[in-house]
Amino acid sequence: ILNLTYMRLTGEGVKVLISGLGDKDRIKLRYLDLSHNNITELSVFTFPMESELYLIELNLDHNPIRHFIQDTTFEVSRLRSLKKLNVSHCELTYFDSPYIPSLQTLDLSYNHLQSVPGYLERLPRLNRLILDNNMIHYVSYFPPSQYLEYLSLSSNQLYYIGNTTFQSFPYLSELRLNNNSLDYASLVNVSRYGSFYLSGNPWLCSCPLLDMVQGNRPRVVDADSVTCKFPYSQSSHLVKYMNSQDVQIGCPVRTFWEWVQDRAEKVEDVERWFRRRGIHMYTIYQAIIWILVIVAAVVVVRILLRRQKKNTKVAPAPAEVPYNILDDKMLA
Repeated sequence: ILNLTYMRLTGEGVKVLISGLGDKDRIKLRYLDLSHNNITELSVFTFPMESELYLIELNLDHNPIRHFIQDTTFEVSRLRSLKKLNVSHCELTYFDSPYIPSLQTLDLSYNHLQSVPGYLERLPRLNRLILDNNMIHYVSYFPPSQYLEYLSLSSNQLYYIGNTTFQSFPYLSELRLNNNSLDYASLVNVSRYGSFYLSGNPWLCSCPLLDMVQGNRPRVVDADSVTCKFPYSQSSHLVKYMNSQDVQIGCPVRTFWEWVQDRAEKVEDVERWFRRRGIHMYTIYQAIIWILVIVAAVVVVRILLRRQKKNTKVAPAPAEVPYNILDDKMLA
């Protein structure tokens, strides 16, 4: 771990300091903290060759970077083992993702971003994306990701979300949308899996909102503080304690087909659980079929053995046959 915080370093100063490290120290360097300095950019070859292979975490928060110029993007992209990158509180107005296949956590909170970072497909193994406290107004598209599990968009200025925005994350387990400007719950089209946060939005009271908060699939963690208002009304209502009759026209009755879909989604949840552990559902189905075949075979064999035992009658031995000795009078 190399802590270079609060040293008023510039990008060139960082390069000089790191180049002065011995070979052994460079190889041992796993975590580099450059927060709270005066870094606006990183010069080419700021990081030695050893850092490309061994550096796991880079902390650049609280630096006046403002935007990643080409040299900075190139330098960060060289870190082929990097798993966590923190560029929060850096006054960023936009951010184009560098190509880092190993990166798992990206923290871009407390910046001035007005849109979702571009080229997120360059981070194929991204697991956690933190975009809190920016100036994002709408989200219409995210590139598909098989690894993203945590997405936080809290404390932005979100008022619109595309209908299929979050459908590209099959394993998303936590979504934070609290403290935004969302009003229509129908915009939040998420899988019934995991948990998410909704409080601090000017929601309009509606059936989709009741279904999300009270349905518990997905689980609304901050359900105790989610409120809504009716049109032309200033009074807030705690959604948790509302019922369908409170919504002016009432909520539609749940159909049998919707019940079937809910059951199917539960099966999909089980399938996701196995897939995340490297077990494909097809393998599970095969195992179940083989177990059923074996059980059926055992039952059939037992039935056949019982029938064979009943049909096969063994003649008793002579000594076992009861008889009486008759005298001559009885014979006459």
